[in-house]
Amino acid sequence: MSAPPTTARRGPSAATVASAAVLCLLELGAAFGAYSALAMRPDGPWDDDVLLAVEIAAYLAIGLALPALGLTVLAVRRNWLRAWWFVLPALLLAVAVARLIHIDQAYPLHRV
Repeated sequence: MSAPPTTARRGPSAATVASAAVLCLLELGAAFGAYSALAMRPDGPWDDDVLLAVEIAAYLAIGLALPALGLTVLAVRRNWLRAWWFVLPALLLAVAVARLIHIDQAYPLHRV
């Protein structure tokens, strides 16, 4: 009797590792921007410096989450990554947009 043939399990492909590494870097930067946007609390509508910093941090998160979503679409369509990789960039994008909307609603510009 001969032993049944075994299929050797291969490791992840280079494309999987590369896309995961780039996504992790993009998502880390987007998470920093989203956290910074949420952590800063303006004292009031007159606190222009903090309001500007919140907007910059939120736009940073959006600017890094959008390419991460694009790369995730490519990687999932090519079967390099699984679909759950969409969760984090979509969540970070939603948090950043929600913070921008909140800042716009809570601290409207005073026009003379």
